[in-house]
Amino acid sequence: MKHISGLSSALAISATVLLMAGCATASNDSAEPAAAAGEGRYTQQDVTDATGIHDVTSVFSVPKQLPDDLNLAYINPSLATSFFKAMSDGYKAAADFYGVDLHEADLGNFNFADAVNKYDTLAVFEPEVVGILTPSGAGLVDRTRADGVKLLASGIPIEGADGFIGTPERETGMLAGTVLADGVAPLLEDEWAGRELVFVGLGQAAIPTTMERVESGLEGFEAAGIQPASAEFPDLGKSATVADGTRIMADFLTAHPDQVLAVVAMNDQAGVGALQAVQAAGRQDDVRIVTIGADEVGRSAFKNDDGIIVGEVDLNPWGAGWRWVEAAIALSMDEEFVIPAPDRVITRDNVAELYPED
Repeated sequence: MKHISGLSSALAISATVLLMAGCATASNDSAEPAAAAGEGRYTQQDVTDATGIHDVTSVFSVPKQLPDDLNLAYINPSLATSFFKAMSDGYKAAADFYGVDLHEADLGNFNFADAVNKYDTLAVFEPEVVGILTPSGAGLVDRTRADGVKLLASGIPIEGADGFIGTPERETGMLAGTVLADGVAPLLEDEWAGRELVFVGLGQAAIPTTMERVESGLEGFEAAGIQPASAEFPDLGKSATVADGTRIMADFLTAHPDQVLAVVAMNDQAGVGALQAVQAAGRQDDVRIVTIGADEVGRSAFKNDDGIIVGEVDLNPWGAGWRWVEAAIALSMDEEFVIPAPDRVITRDNVAELYPED
């Protein structure tokens, strides 16, 4: 029997982290789900059929027979944010498909200080595994451990948690850099010929995983055969919102009036903010951007981006939610799961086909 409940928080404060996914665990070497599928387990084809346009790569071959009382819970950072709303839809769909109970709490607007309180509202359901994305989970580790509940961190590793599922940052950044290089290369032979090229990585200095992502973007950019004159990594600060991206890029454009810029943004919000700053400054011919995430905010930007956004590495937030449920089931069974690197890029040419509901 499946049950899904929602608990909303009315409290909203400014975000301390937005739309990022952390380093993958050591079990990310293979794209094949752990626990090879057999007659008693769901196959990748079953998951492909069930997830449709979301095209989820499974991280664990879930048994078709699970305990009737298997209970999961997830503390969502912000259901008002498109990435995490899509993630919520994904883990609810997975819970429905696999027939497990899932209960949800909402931190409002990234109110991470309220995580333990939100956990307490979920503890009454006696979940076996609880999940959260938070930059500060020490109190939650202590509380879940005392209750005998397994903590499966998502996006950002939590010291002392029982497990972690996220995005392989280096591979993600490398792909973003490669896509950016492909978009910039023709310009260097034409409009940008002879001009000083600066690589720009928009990340959060206080969150190492975001910096690994954009620094790997430079690595991928250079590996594709393009050597910028310099590389800079302006700090988005405590959050990574559209407003942050606009503010940082506006300042950067002012400081670099004659250069051309190749930008990797850690998420769609920062990238769309950068796009808005470029348009406001009238520098459309001088900048190309790749974002990471491909959530609704990023995809909608293709409708009015003046060709500035080259592509968006698809982290598939809906699929991230689905995979969290698979990983949580694996953790409840003391089995391993694997984490595939993203390999799909959204462009203005394929966005309507891949996301027809937008």
